[in-house]
This record gives sequence, C-alpha cells and structure tokens, in this order.
Amino acid sequence: MNRVTKQADGNAYYRQDWVNHAACREIEDPSIFFTPERASGYVLARRTALAKSICAACPVLVPCRAYALKAREPDGVWGGLSAVERTVMRPRSVSPNIPAPPIVEPGSQLS
Repeated sequence: MNRVTKQADGNAYYRQDWVNHAACREIEDPSIFFTPERASGYVLARRTALAKSICAACPVLVPCRAYALKAREPDGVWGGLSAVERTVMRPRSVSPNIPAPPIVEPGSQLS
C-alpha cells in the first residue's frame, strides 16, 4: 500500500511500505536524525554520526536514500546521508554551455 506525501513545493511523492521497516522507527528519540539549527562543530558531527550508525544497520537504507534524493528532503539524515551529502549527490540542471563540475570521490585527488 502506498501513501502520497505532499512536499512544500506541491509535488507528490509516493512513500512506499519500506518506511514501516526502517530502523529509525524503533528509536526512542527520532530527533537525532534532525539537527537543531544552531548546532555546529562537535554537536553536529556527533548527532550526524549517531544517526548514520543507525542507518548503516537499517534493512531499508537503499529505498530510504532513493526517496530522500527524489523528494529532495531538505533536512536531516535519510538513507545514511546528511542534507549536505544529498545536495551534492543530486543531479543539477546546468546550462548546456557550462560544464557540470567533476564528481570527486572521497579520498581521491583532483588533477
């Protein structure tokens, strides 16, 4: 069974049944997946690492990540990715005259 979720921009996305099997549903305090606005440095890194550790063991990590990327979820950790990581992974609309920036894997070097 699918449910339709309306996004702030008016787009509708189907949330699959995978959400019922997500590890985050079993967490006593799901707010760890969403960092307070003023959090930075150590607090931000710690909360993000904790949320990602829960995602790493989640049986529905892949569909969760796909949903977050498609729905352009603006906040929180979804599918083991922070909002910043998801922004980097999303395809960008670019002018045909301007080349897209290269995708660099972590640990690799630009030439």
